[in-house]
Amino acid sequence: MYKSLSVNSVFCIVILTAFLFFSCTPQKNNTYFQTIPYNSELQTLITKDFEHKIKPDDVLLITFSGASPEIVKYNTNPEGYLVDKTGNIQLYTIGDVKVGGLTLTQVKDRLVKTLTPNIFKQISVTTRFKNHKIIVLGEVGSPGVINMETEHMSLIEAIALQGDLNDNASKDKILIIRNTEKGKIFYRVNLLDGSVFNSDFYYLQAEDIVYVEAETKKKDAATSASQIFTYVISGLSFLFLIFNRINR
Repeated sequence: MYKSLSVNSVFCIVILTAFLFFSCTPQKNNTYFQTIPYNSELQTLITKDFEHKIKPDDVLLITFSGASPEIVKYNTNPEGYLVDKTGNIQLYTIGDVKVGGLTLTQVKDRLVKTLTPNIFKQISVTTRFKNHKIIVLGEVGSPGVINMETEHMSLIEAIALQGDLNDNASKDKILIIRNTEKGKIFYRVNLLDGSVFNSDFYYLQAEDIVYVEAETKKKDAATSASQIFTYVISGLSFLFLIFNRINR
């Protein structure tokens, strides 16, 4: 009886030690913005005052409003105005209107000047992009395409819209791929560091691709530790059964 209890005691001690070993293994802290001091004020160096320049193949949604009933004839293009290769759009009764290289605000001003006072005494124009989008891929809740309802969208907002990062996401290596006049730029953003708020890539631009990589090493290490723990428990259970039979 004494020997049997001794075997049970040893078995329990070994199991408890193994459990404490694996449960106390240091885990990587993946909390966002770790370098920001508690209750601090961050002086950001970036703004969202930039405006996208219109380029060929952009689609513009333009709405005209005013007192004249004739204005309704200018609102007959719900699909939007396609900017052609020369940077022009085709406007009712006006023909080609150059918009390439302009911002939405500048297009609005140009259309108001074009239509007043020769055609209308007073007119109001609203403009926005129809086809601007951002693509989010990789370790997020729901990878996919985000339509930009406004000109400005932050990286944090885009990730939140796609269901946040997965547990296996590499939060310190968020890859952003951006098209420029000189070619593509590949830039990695670290969401564990507060400096992300001063990054030129904090605010996304149309056609940006956000790719969230997986922490493969961390995943492999966790899998190996789990397998080792399973093998240890299985082996000890087998030895326990043998010792119990011997000591009966």
